[in-house]
Amino acid sequence: MKRIRYVSEFTTELSREEFDELIEVSAANNRRDGITGVLVASGKVFFQLIEGPDEAIDACYDRILKDPRHTRVHALGVEQGDLERLCPDWAMNKVDLSREAETSFEALRALLNVISQQRDLIEELTKVLERVMWRELIEAEQNVTIV
Repeated sequence: MKRIRYVSEFTTELSREEFDELIEVSAANNRRDGITGVLVASGKVFFQLIEGPDEAIDACYDRILKDPRHTRVHALGVEQGDLERLCPDWAMNKVDLSREAETSFEALRALLNVISQQRDLIEELTKVLERVMWRELIEAEQNVTIV
């Protein structure tokens, strides 16, 4: 079994009807493929956990990566092996934090926003690291004496 957790952003904010349709289609596909999971949305930020057979999860995640409604998809974790399902009864449960008025969801909204901001920071630091590494490799190559 495989489990993937990821965050992404909607390319445009979905209406309630579009969001509900996305959940219905995903739940039907997930039931067919033996996948369970949960989807949490807060404004344009999106967190999802999907779990199930390795091949089904790989195919599902590949569809997500190609889905034009998603942008800036970032895997937070991938687990594989003899796992116990975290969402055994949910073909696709949804939590729409942007429409939940309860203050008990404040912490979840804040956590999701921090994860999104950290993803931005990691992406920027990775770009800097790549530029520095590239520069170091070029300089090292220029300093090699050919005999």
